[in-house]
Amino acid sequence: MATSRLRAVILDLDGILIDGSDVHTRAWVTSFRQRGFDVFFGQVRPPHRHGR
Repeated sequence: MATSRLRAVILDLDGILIDGSDVHTRAWVTSFRQRGFDVFFGQVRPPHRHGR
């Protein structure tokens, strides 16, 4: 039986440690464009509004 040295895992599900929304937005833009929709980054992800 193999053992692992992994002692902890940090999950950042709400984006407090790392803001991954730009990565997701780029993926959406790519997906839209591959399907023939000419969209831009700002259309898919409007300016971020904190607290809302």
